[in-house]
Amino acid sequence: MFHLGMLSFPIQTHNSIGTWKSENYLFDRSFDRPELWIEVAKACEDARFDFLFAADSEGIFAEYQNSRDGTLKGGKFVPAFDQTVVADYILAHTRHLGVVATVSTTASQPYLTARRFASMDHLSRGRIAWNIVTSTHKAGVLGVGLTELPSHDDRYAQADEYVDLCKALWQGWDEGAVVVDKHNDVFIDPTKVHDIHFEGRFYRSYAPLNLHRSPQAGPVLAQAGASKVGIAFAARHAELMFAIQPYREGMKSYHDRVKAAAADAGRDPSSVKVMFAMNAFVGESEAEAREKYDRHRAMITPEGAMVTMSGLLGVDLSTVDPTAPISELQVPGAQGHIEAWSKSGHNTVFDATIGHAAGAGMAFVGTAEQIVEQMHDVMAYVGGDGFVYHPLYLPYDLLEFTGKVVPLLQKSGLTRKDYSGGTLRDNLVAF
Repeated sequence: MFHLGMLSFPIQTHNSIGTWKSENYLFDRSFDRPELWIEVAKACEDARFDFLFAADSEGIFAEYQNSRDGTLKGGKFVPAFDQTVVADYILAHTRHLGVVATVSTTASQPYLTARRFASMDHLSRGRIAWNIVTSTHKAGVLGVGLTELPSHDDRYAQADEYVDLCKALWQGWDEGAVVVDKHNDVFIDPTKVHDIHFEGRFYRSYAPLNLHRSPQAGPVLAQAGASKVGIAFAARHAELMFAIQPYREGMKSYHDRVKAAAADAGRDPSSVKVMFAMNAFVGESEAEAREKYDRHRAMITPEGAMVTMSGLLGVDLSTVDPTAPISELQVPGAQGHIEAWSKSGHNTVFDATIGHAAGAGMAFVGTAEQIVEQMHDVMAYVGGDGFVYHPLYLPYDLLEFTGKVVPLLQKSGLTRKDYSGGTLRDNLVAF
């Protein structure tokens, strides 16, 4: 049995390019209207997904040709809501679905983040997770007053300290500190609220949160690091790992590296769930599904793909030979993309960029029955903990996947038919 989640990112669905031009994009809905996100969340909950993964990227990509024009014209990762606000809204309209909200450690402050997620954990009764990112491009930090993006390793060193501080703040109140003892005139037991004295290279904090311990004692910690440094960071902190690996050999390698790193860090490897991005092209026949896939790929424009990949990697790909091996690129941004694509068989800069633009993760193509078999075979080979489904055309693809594929997954005993726990963490550790 494996877990299911859903990856979302308005206006386009995360990495996919050109989907907004399709007749299947949003039907008659607007991407910035709340009704769409209620529909999406309820479809995920009805299908018993563990969570909706609300991706985010601060700022507007401006790496390609040193301009944000291509990003704006193509609607690439913009407009983008504050995903903690999206999470709050979704959680208010669901009862069991978890939400993974993205906040960057490079573009925020730990005390405020700790308080925000503790509040969300309380008000959702324990259904929130934090996707810890470090920002990948310069525009993501210009708005908060930085003039340059810190180096990759420095960002992770900062993130390590940031998360340690957040954990200390979440643990600053003991369980049962709120006693509401009317007889003795005590609302909160002062002996159960502890001082914080944190001094590090990047952060200092000297006061506890003004909020009691939340249902999960802090959110589930999620991460998507794929570099050596990123996986080491995840091994220390993450409970949920999300990965974009386009081929099953890369998925297995990544899964095994994460589990081994967790063991090396003194953790039970099973305590770190490793889930992989996927998308699906479902047809009444294999030929129809293949036609959908080909039609989707035909919508990708090379320039649009370069704009997006430039932003993710933090470099201007217009200055790079498109036939060069992508493995030779030195980038300040998302270094895991380099390794994933360099081992995929699509190892030139151009091929990797087009491949990434087609959608996050592995593409499954076929009838509903064939896709169920493909998902089973891949997960059996990889040994992973599940998939994060990436609908390319909201809400059309999601409704098709949850209406045709998920019932067969459930019937086959591959995914859950009901929620087993009260919190997101409970549901993740159930199997």
